[in-house]
Amino acid sequence: MTELPPGAAPYAPDVIAARPVVCALPPDASQPRDLAALSRRDAALDLVLLLAVALLMPVGFELAAMLTLPETPELSFSNLIIIRKWFDALLLVVLAGYFIWRQRVPAAAFGLLRGRLAIQALWALPTLVAVYAAFLVVAVMVGALVLFYPELQQDLVRRTEFIGALPLNDTLATVLLLIPVAIHEELLFRGLLIPYLHRVGCRWGLAVLISTAVFAGLHGDQGWLGIIQVFGVGAVLGASFVLTRSLLAVMLAHFLFDFLQLQLARVVLPWVEQFAQQVGDG
Repeated sequence: MTELPPGAAPYAPDVIAARPVVCALPPDASQPRDLAALSRRDAALDLVLLLAVALLMPVGFELAAMLTLPETPELSFSNLIIIRKWFDALLLVVLAGYFIWRQRVPAAAFGLLRGRLAIQALWALPTLVAVYAAFLVVAVMVGALVLFYPELQQDLVRRTEFIGALPLNDTLATVLLLIPVAIHEELLFRGLLIPYLHRVGCRWGLAVLISTAVFAGLHGDQGWLGIIQVFGVGAVLGASFVLTRSLLAVMLAHFLFDFLQLQLARVVLPWVEQFAQQVGDG
């Protein structure tokens, strides 16, 4: 070993400080998109609360209407349903905020993504195409059922009457109706129900089927044919939510589908009524 001369400092190699490698992550990529941090017991309790709110919503609205509108003249069906849907949507937003605050779960777990809004909006387009494909398949099935089971025609008449009672000729009223419908139904049945069902033990596919069954069942006032049609549309929206994990995408797809359907109904329903009248006269 070579000895150092007197007074010479020991040789030390140059030390290069390593820089931490920082990867640019997409928005919300660092946040968990499920409820894994939530215990199954807490998830089950939240799920019971969610289902109770969903089932008691109609009763709550009727009670609120009695307390807040006692002196109001009778409202039209379209105005009443607009008020009701805004009531439902606001209640669900409050409930979702409560879950996020109390359980300290990320909003992304419910599909509320903060970034890439433009991309999320674009995801609504293929979702809308898929919804229409499912709707056409279900429409063929419904037509076949009506042919083989004529007694179901009454359900078809009931659904037609329901659509005819909506504000088809008032675009502003239509938009004011469909915005809370999309917020309420997607936040409840896709954003909240699917993640909670998955957390309590359901696979994603089973969670989509159960949430869709509840979604369709709560449309029972439109008859069996309405339930079948709603189930087909809800299944596609549920699958899209699981694939994209974007609540905005399914909300926009839901809104656009309903809006286009009502515009189509505005054109078609007069023809249907005229045809039914001619058949009746004949």
